[in-house]
Amino acid sequence: MKKIEKLFNKAIKRLIKKKFLRSIVSNKNIKGSKTKRNGKKKKSSTNKIVAPTILDIYNPNHHENVLNFIETIERRAEQEHSKSHGLFICFRNTIYISAAAGLYLLAKLENLRSNYPLVKYTVTRPPFKTTKKGEHHVVDSVLNRIGIYSAFGVKGREMKENPSVKCWEVIRGELVDSEMAGKLLETVAAKMGEEYTDLYRPLIEAMSNSVEHAYRDDLYDNQKKTNKNKWWCFAAIMNNKLVLLICDLGVGIPRTLKLTQGEKVLSKLIELMGKPIELDSEHIKASLQVKRTRTKLGYRGKGGTDLQSIIENFKNAQLRIISNNGNYRYTEHKRSEPEKLWDAKKSINGTIVEWSIPLPTERGTL
Repeated sequence: MKKIEKLFNKAIKRLIKKKFLRSIVSNKNIKGSKTKRNGKKKKSSTNKIVAPTILDIYNPNHHENVLNFIETIERRAEQEHSKSHGLFICFRNTIYISAAAGLYLLAKLENLRSNYPLVKYTVTRPPFKTTKKGEHHVVDSVLNRIGIYSAFGVKGREMKENPSVKCWEVIRGELVDSEMAGKLLETVAAKMGEEYTDLYRPLIEAMSNSVEHAYRDDLYDNQKKTNKNKWWCFAAIMNNKLVLLICDLGVGIPRTLKLTQGEKVLSKLIELMGKPIELDSEHIKASLQVKRTRTKLGYRGKGGTDLQSIIENFKNAQLRIISNNGNYRYTEHKRSEPEKLWDAKKSINGTIVEWSIPLPTERGTL
């Protein structure tokens, strides 16, 4: 009996020792080992930032996730700019990116690289596979095409471009550049075989707003921005629509509206709205009525209406504006409610204007 008890105690001691050794190994793994089994250096998991599955700032269900992702990159870059650790950005789970989210991410990254040029990035690319419907995930092609990889300082690779992103073009600038805007529209029009000269004035109007108002000295903290670019513009053919966007990282319409308009105009805008202008989305809606309001009051018109003129000139066109927390959509499509307003929990700290114009149906999908 004593012999059995002795053997049992030895077995228990071995198990306790084994468990103790395993706990040590487990703790090491939690802290993150510096090397893999093959001896290669392991990327630090503490600096790994995983992109959301859906990159879309128009959808309330995904808006906050996208902004959290970008804010995390900004915060970590600020922490790491004096160190040599670098950041690891993972797009492995990302299967969708909208035009607005792509342009906004590009603008934020280019601004970030300008502010913290020493931070090194490693990027894991998105999946390339087909969905259940047989569609290809095109996120990798999009990130490559519009310059997201370049903004991370990662060399863009030679790849067979997905046909759906071949007509995606991006420009950026510091001043109102009518020539550059004209060339962008010419490039897209040439690929479509259509003339879209009615887009020119609204695009210049939005560009002018970004340059003149978005970075006001009395409101904007210039220490946040070392990048000289004040606007980013994007044109693409998506789902048989021409999509045109312009983005800035300025103070936003809600902060400039009341400073750029007099008391009479503001009173008239409140009258038109039927209530005090409080939410950011309400400021966006009110800003679109400025030109009409000033004209009625006998002032020289400026701003607003030109952004909406596309809706009047193109059937089933759509206007979307995000400024700070505010989201605004206007369309004359019969199946949709004309206006939709909502405020997000998080601010984009800037403004995005998007026009979407259906292409003639006989052209088919591009």
